[in-house]
Parts: sequence; C-alpha cells; structure tokens
Amino acid sequence: MFNPKREVLSLKTAKKLKELGYPQKGDGWYYVRLEKQKDWKLLFKQGRICIINGKVHLLNNITEFIKAPTKTEIREILKKEESSEKN
Repeated sequence: MFNPKREVLSLKTAKKLKELGYPQKGDGWYYVRLEKQKDWKLLFKQGRICIINGKVHLLNNITEFIKAPTKTEIREILKKEESSEKN
C-alpha cells in the first residue's frame, strides 16, 4: 500500500528541487501552507481539488506550495536521463 510519508520526498528535498528548477505544475503531491497557518501540510492535488488528511480543499485556501515528487518519480526521471546519455 502507498504510504506518502515514506514515498514522498521530504520538504527539505522538495525545496531544494524547486530551487534547482524542478517543475512546479501539474497533479501530484505538494507541500503547502494554508491560509493563516505556519506549518507545511502534505497534500495530493488533482485538478483544482486538493486532499489533505482525507479532507477536500480548494486551491484558493493555499498561500504557498512546493511540488513534492515521489521516490518512484525521481527514479523514473533518472532512468530516462541515464538511457538518453547512453544514446
């Protein structure tokens, strides 16, 4: 079973990837700050709907976000990069 706390990269790593230019658009996992909150929350975004701990939120409640890829997504990117270097 998928466990986001084990599979999704840490907030620190996600921040570094953002600094390095990792794409910040599209569906998937994000670390976000909601209005009037200081702590970062991990959510899954699909379209304009976001799910945090089983509760649905709209994007307009989010003040800051950072794309949080999974370990599997990063492995796939590295495999593609490796195979393109071989060609």
